[in-house]
Amino acid sequence: MLFLQHFHQQILVKLLFLQQLLLVILEMSYPCKMKLMQQHHFHHHNHLDVLLELPKLLRHLHHHF
Repeated sequence: MLFLQHFHQQILVKLLFLQQLLLVILEMSYPCKMKLMQQHHFHHHNHLDVLLELPKLLRHLHHHF
């Protein structure tokens, strides 16, 4: 059980890191658009939500590049 908890925490840490990374990349690419997207995508701090938003965000990125 403790192992699972630890594992879960590792995943969350990586997710948060990824989220930050994406934000940085996006901010570098579209500073003005980013302000809107930040409000839109990252106003919630539920990790599951972040997970669900990631594909959408990646699709969005892919669409622009």
